[in-house]
Amino acid sequence: MGVGSHKEMGDPVKALGSKKPFICTDQEIVDAGISNQILSQIQKKCGIDAIVYEGSNSTDTSVQNGLEIYQQHQCDMIISLGGCSAHDTGKAIGVVATNCGSIRDYAGVNKSIEAMPAFIAFMIRPLA
Repeated sequence: MGVGSHKEMGDPVKALGSKKPFICTDQEIVDAGISNQILSQIQKKCGIDAIVYEGSNSTDTSVQNGLEIYQQHQCDMIISLGGCSAHDTGKAIGVVATNCGSIRDYAGVNKSIEAMPAFIAFMIRPLA
């Protein structure tokens, strides 16, 4: 939490015991090099690689595409990096990853049963 806290990402990932983090972000964050800073911190502190998904745009298609990548790489936690779309997409991927089906199956209240994977959210201000 706080300005520059994304530069300390390795510590919470290590504390949560992740072996394969999934970073949900957007192209602007990737282009700015912020996701590479996160990857570097995770590698340095934890000795593991993370998967970056820059397709967050809060649609059911982006959730499905992200879920496929999450599952393909056998990820075990989600880091959302950016703004609302990254956080919404990351949470949706987490819900479907542990509860199956499609994100559309979870419209409404009390639809998911299983807890989603560990989740860390970093708000990054617009890069104006």
